[in-house]
Amino acid sequence: RIEREEDPEEIQARIEREEAAREIKAEFDSLVAMLEPSACTDGNYFENVMDTMIAALDSLVSWEPESSEMATAKAGNVSMSAAHISALTMISDMQALAKKSGDKRLASSLKWIPKKLGLNPLISICKKGRAPTYRTNRDMRMACRDVERGVSESVLMIASHTALSALSSPARATDFVVTCRPMLEHTMVRDRHAAVLVAGGYFRILAATERPVWEPFKRAFPSNFAHSTWPARAAYPFLEVPARQWAASCGAAEEVATVGLVERITRADTLGDVCEGLRRWAV
Repeated sequence: RIEREEDPEEIQARIEREEAAREIKAEFDSLVAMLEPSACTDGNYFENVMDTMIAALDSLVSWEPESSEMATAKAGNVSMSAAHISALTMISDMQALAKKSGDKRLASSLKWIPKKLGLNPLISICKKGRAPTYRTNRDMRMACRDVERGVSESVLMIASHTALSALSSPARATDFVVTCRPMLEHTMVRDRHAAVLVAGGYFRILAATERPVWEPFKRAFPSNFAHSTWPARAAYPFLEVPARQWAASCGAAEEVATVGLVERITRADTLGDVCEGLRRWAV
């Protein structure tokens, strides 16, 4: 059998791609380091994390398969790129980071991100030292988009939680996690990223001295409440926090609470479509 000699240009292209993959991995490693609680030292922490994440995702999204990968895809066996495998590893690292934070609510909420995106089997494959393979290039690209979503949502959750814990109060960080839990579990993928981003912004600008957001909800929706509560849980903070901010700006003497409205809607609409529509409208 005659072996085809590799073209020098192909060799150079492969070397450049390997170097680019190492640079992307270094960006992800830097991003994970920024998510450590000790890294939050000033009021610009969240913005700095977002800038680093956007730069890393920009490199990841713009990654294009080389010609040999395209040829393999036509043959029915295309492997995920090294860059996206690094991103999968980062998602796994962030799961471990959430457990290390000591907040069980954060860790249990974060697990829904790879689960709902179907990334857990891919993470398991990568941990065994193999690359996930697909029958078509389209299937591979769809999986890569899910990996990119998983990175973005996980970073948003941990960075918001870290910023709130360090710069506001642990109670405010708990409010944020409790808010995001039903959205991560039930909200459609296309709506979830924006909802988490807005929720983090709401709680970062809410005064640390403000009373806990979820206390009125717990009183109105006890554990034996007859109807499904997750649509109400998902909608409530997007109505309550802006109402409090509006009341504060007007100098209102009495407390504003939207939980009564949410409770009446839930009793009237047991499927939760109205509450879900309110959450989408608010976001």
